[in-house]
Amino acid sequence: MSKFPGIIILMLFYVSFLIGLTTGKDQEWFLNYGASFIYLNTILILFYQEEWTKAILKLFVASYIFGFGIELIAVKTNYIFGNYHFGDSLGFSIAGVPIAIGFYWLILTYSTANISSKLPIKSVYIKASIGALLQVSLILLTIQVASRLDFWHLENINDKINYCLIWFLVCFIVQSYYYKLKIILSNRIASIVYGGLCVFFVGLITFLK
Repeated sequence: MSKFPGIIILMLFYVSFLIGLTTGKDQEWFLNYGASFIYLNTILILFYQEEWTKAILKLFVASYIFGFGIELIAVKTNYIFGNYHFGDSLGFSIAGVPIAIGFYWLILTYSTANISSKLPIKSVYIKASIGALLQVSLILLTIQVASRLDFWHLENINDKINYCLIWFLVCFIVQSYYYKLKIILSNRIASIVYGGLCVFFVGLITFLK
């Protein structure tokens, strides 16, 4: 299946949201569809998955549950990340956590594993570490605009450092689980989704008023 239709859809969606979120006139309207942005990326990832197995499903479920579960604990206890809560921009929530955020972690896990698994490195632990670093790198970009766009809110810089360190550990665990499943990922658009998200958030950091 050609990847170009998916790339075109991603480009149109990313450019539209970038322009909409960085221009005051339409920002509120686009913020109302923050969850849709995540869902579209998820749909494209799933659509371009070339082979479906029980192991693939296990990876998807584990990515969602780990991501959503850590977010839920963090919001309810304010212990993991300090004073931490979500805004309204990511849509419908359960117990204060948007259901879309679990899919966001699924996207990050899958796309970064797709990249790191193709590196000419034998050690799965090094590959898992690289995958986790790729995830945290995108998290670092997202943090720069998350509060201003009412995605989520962290109280101070120390919480942000702790946030990234804990997510690196969680991401490493999930990435390691991927290698334990011995899945061979084959998805023509996964790495493009990751790269597109990086460019998108760099654009937000640069142009957001």
